[in-house]
Amino acid sequence: MSDAAEAPKKKGKLPMILVVVALVGGGGFFAMKGKGDAKKEPEVALGEVVPLGEFLVNVRGGAFLKTDVSVHLAKEALLDEHGGGGGHGEAAEPPAFVRDAVIEVLSVQSVESILSAKGKARLKVEIAEAVNNAVHENHAEEGEGKDKEEKGHAKGKESEADVLDPTWDSQEGPVLKVYFTNFAVQP
Repeated sequence: MSDAAEAPKKKGKLPMILVVVALVGGGGFFAMKGKGDAKKEPEVALGEVVPLGEFLVNVRGGAFLKTDVSVHLAKEALLDEHGGGGGHGEAAEPPAFVRDAVIEVLSVQSVESILSAKGKARLKVEIAEAVNNAVHENHAEEGEGKDKEEKGHAKGKESEADVLDPTWDSQEGPVLKVYFTNFAVQP
């Protein structure tokens, strides 16, 4: 009689185990499928380095800043597309709106704010943002750009998921990094 009492218990556990296995397997399948969709987003990579030339500006406090600035573009960014020179290694003068954006950022700096390494790093981020905004605005005026709301994140509004490379000065192009190839301040 004890065998007859054990038989219903075994039958009762088997369907429960099958349901649990099916749920775990289905959950794992959908979790893996979701991870595959996230990888389909296009990756942004560094492309060409473009020199913007020498800048000599008055900074706050009556000092002069003389610097050469170069920018590292997104790999997909073409110089002609973003208002730059002839591309493919040809040296050309950057457009006036790009130089103006850099001068506006440099001229409002104080000597104290740009002499430290942290200050220079912040300055690179500001230049990248100013040049990117100038390029987007110029293309929007020509009818080639997107609306301002669609262009990207506002300053400081990037989430951790949006950060492609924390060493870049901007997470969106065309300018991803800024380099100072010469930097001198004279009081």
